[in-house]
Amino acid sequence: MKVGYLGPKGTFSYEVAKKYNQEAQLVQFNTISKCIKALEEDKIDTAIVPIENSLQGGVTETIDILVETEGIYVNEEIVIGIKHNLLAKENYKKEEIKELYSHIQAIEQCRKYIEKNLPDVHINHVSSTALAAEIVKDKENCACIANKSCIDEYNLNLIEENIQDNDTNQTKFWVLSKTKNENGKKMSIIFSCKDKPGALYQILRNF
Repeated sequence: MKVGYLGPKGTFSYEVAKKYNQEAQLVQFNTISKCIKALEEDKIDTAIVPIENSLQGGVTETIDILVETEGIYVNEEIVIGIKHNLLAKENYKKEEIKELYSHIQAIEQCRKYIEKNLPDVHINHVSSTALAAEIVKDKENCACIANKSCIDEYNLNLIEENIQDNDTNQTKFWVLSKTKNENGKKMSIIFSCKDKPGALYQILRNF
């Protein structure tokens, strides 16, 4: 079995994929869209993608691509606690850090910490927290916000742990496939509607 995830190694998606199926061949993609498209084209058997964060809401990229894609089903949902950490090549003091890299959602989930501790850093948005770690492993006076597993994966130093603004921060992941889970206990529907008065009601009235 091939399981796709948003890479590179060290993302929260990677952690979920490892726990979901320890025997599977894990296949990384640099965007959520490419991961779901690979499932649609039968290049992988399962895709694990983030769908919602308890602080930031729905993951727009996942929702948008699922609206455009037919024949994809949610087989399972997995919720994990999100703990963000400040990592760097060296054990820099905070005032020595000039640039900060991470996924936009991780940046937003640590906004108060950044404003208080890193008010003058230049912020760079990248496609995943693990890619941020991969970038800063070779950059001076730079740091990233990433999963703790990136410390060993990219030989980084932990400057500060658990820097998220809310300790109840959680992300829901969907396990997607092209096969329906007949034993599922929940139902999720993603749809679009015309931008006109009453459009949402016309859909919801069927329920």
